[in-house]
Amino acid sequence: MGRGFAVYDPGWCDRMVGMPADEQPDVKYGRQVSNDLRAILLSKEPTLVDVDALISDPSKRSTERWRYTRLALPQRVSRYEYVLLAVTLPNPDVDLRV
Repeated sequence: MGRGFAVYDPGWCDRMVGMPADEQPDVKYGRQVSNDLRAILLSKEPTLVDVDALISDPSKRSTERWRYTRLALPQRVSRYEYVLLAVTLPNPDVDLRV
C-alpha cells in the first residue's frame, strides 16, 4: 500500500499499488527488495534495516541514490499464513558505501 518514494514517474507509482515488490522498473533493485521481504517473512521476526540503494529509472535513463530505513513486521493471519506490515522512511543519514 502507499505511493512509495518518488523514484519513478508518478504514473508508475499509481500502478504499483497491489503489484509484487519485484516488478520495479529497476529489475535488479526490485529483485533485491522482493528477496529482502521474503527473508523477513520466512524469519517471522521484526526487522529494522538501513538501505542505501542506487536505483535506475529506464524511462529517464538516470540513476539516483536513495537512502532509507525500513521497519518490517511479519503478522500471523492464520495458523500457517503471515503477511508483512512494513514502513519505509527516508533517512539521509544512512551511508552504507564501502
